[in-house]
Amino acid sequence: MKQMAFVPCAGVLSVALFLFFSAAAAAADDPDEDWRRRIASPSYGLGLTVLELSYQVEGEDDRQSDTYAMPGFDLRHFNGVNVTPAGGFFYGYEIAIGAVLQGQGNEYDTFPDFDERGPYRLENAFAGGVRLLLKHGYRFPVTAEGRVDLGFELGLGASAGFGSITFQDLAEDGGSYTHFSDEIGPAFEVGFEGGYRVTDHFRYVGRLSLQAGAPLLRASEEELGDNNISAGTAPILITLRFGFTRDH
Repeated sequence: MKQMAFVPCAGVLSVALFLFFSAAAAAADDPDEDWRRRIASPSYGLGLTVLELSYQVEGEDDRQSDTYAMPGFDLRHFNGVNVTPAGGFFYGYEIAIGAVLQGQGNEYDTFPDFDERGPYRLENAFAGGVRLLLKHGYRFPVTAEGRVDLGFELGLGASAGFGSITFQDLAEDGGSYTHFSDEIGPAFEVGFEGGYRVTDHFRYVGRLSLQAGAPLLRASEEELGDNNISAGTAPILITLRFGFTRDH
């Protein structure tokens, strides 16, 4: 709940900053005969979300829950336009692919309908996704010569997720229960970046982003073999990426 509360606050702050710096960029007049409007920017890095398990145990009225970190990778390519000659105000679209995973986890003694079964062990979980985001943002120089800059961006688009989760029955039959899931929904992202300009048209960047959208994986009790365990990834994805931008 705390993470979900943070997302709207960050979004409101980012919108306010975007409006302020966009107005400043529009008012500035900085003609540059070598201005190149197009931007291409690949970035590569890590993604992180959490897997949440909910289960019922004997003697407890409320369901219990466990949370596992699910790290992975995130690969993106942004293509867009410099609105101002200095490259401060920009917009475009970004294509992203990524995956997160969790290895073997805890054992769970669950009691569906209070008939003893199990125990069950989490064997593995995997979730991946493809995202298309429309983005706009602003960069502003930190140093006098403009070599170092900071910036932020807002993104809105769609996310398509897919994944699977497997539990092993540790009782005599030794059976396993696997569920495959797919989710499609909207995605909203707030991103921050820092850059170092090597030449007039090339810079290195590091980006930190927080994305809210449809969970990549979701499975109910019935879909997991009626073992009274449900599972799902959080609707929040955090990424840390490094790459470069090229004006062309």
